[in-house]
Amino acid sequence: MSQIESLRKYTSDIYYNAINRCMKYGVDSVECYQALKQNESGIDINKTEIVRLIESIEKAFNNKQIYQTELDENVILYRGNSKDDFELSDILYVNKFISTSIIKEVALNHTKNQCCLYEIKLDKDIKYIDMKKYSILKHEEEILIQSNVYLHKINERMDKSGLKIISVFISNNQILETDEEDIEEYKEKHLKSINVEELQPIFNQALEDYIEEMLELEDIEINMDEIDEKSLNVIKDYSIQLKDLELPILKELLNNYIKENN
Repeated sequence: MSQIESLRKYTSDIYYNAINRCMKYGVDSVECYQALKQNESGIDINKTEIVRLIESIEKAFNNKQIYQTELDENVILYRGNSKDDFELSDILYVNKFISTSIIKEVALNHTKNQCCLYEIKLDKDIKYIDMKKYSILKHEEEILIQSNVYLHKINERMDKSGLKIISVFISNNQILETDEEDIEEYKEKHLKSINVEELQPIFNQALEDYIEEMLELEDIEINMDEIDEKSLNVIKDYSIQLKDLELPILKELLNNYIKENN
């Protein structure tokens, strides 16, 4: 089976789930068997065929005519998840292929209105394949990422609809000591991507609740010039949508509030 044919099959509903479940749990696992026998098409898939498909796609990630590296630093990839994979750890090891899209709306369709949208940046040496050339679903503009990588959670926030947005950096390294500059640069871009206008009314309410509570419980009147970094870290706990914001954004929200109320 050619590598191009294997990539095309990967994008079909019949094979996509089976390939990834068999990679994640092992080809001899119960989960793999169930994926082969109970897929949406109702067609039994041969385990040998799945093994050959996986091997062929892995070879494609070593074929310089197919894979690429050094994704444009201005490109953000998106992946929709119905659950938060980072609930137990901020670092995940993924032993299967990772499907993403350069179109945010495509990824949102996979959140199933339940959990998360991943905003993804790739380390310079991560291999990826532009699936638009091979996919049967060309409108999805899929970018397929190599297997056996580490996903590092950089930050998270909530949008106005309550959807959790998680910023992710994908690397071949579990520890990112050698990539500190890349991470800091990504954090800076992440801060710029946050919609302060959407967060402002949420922050305003949290700030006013904090001031009112301090007055009721501690009999202390708070002036705006007394809101320091420690106070801001307390205020952000008043709303889940502020919980993971970095200090520079909190300071900007505070300054906006002061301007609005002067």
